[in-house]
Amino acid sequence: MELLVIYPGKNVEHDFIGSGFGIYVAETGECLATHFCSNFGYAWNDLYARRPERIVKWKSRFKDFEVKFIDETDIDIEVFINKIETFGTIN
Repeated sequence: MELLVIYPGKNVEHDFIGSGFGIYVAETGECLATHFCSNFGYAWNDLYARRPERIVKWKSRFKDFEVKFIDETDIDIEVFINKIETFGTIN
């Protein structure tokens, strides 16, 4: 099963302007989508749950996947950020 993670996680502090969230392939750091929201509570729906076209696309690509906020996993944040940066430089 492929793990897709929303980063940053639920523990991020937001100011009144909002923050950018992304949904990434945990294994590679590939960014699948981004969205600016005023609160982490909107990120789940804005990036995933209320985006049926993305769900169809990702089911086609990954077959079986799950989506979690990064702080709901045991992923090391520094290692993950390195994967994001590395993926961006090679693709």
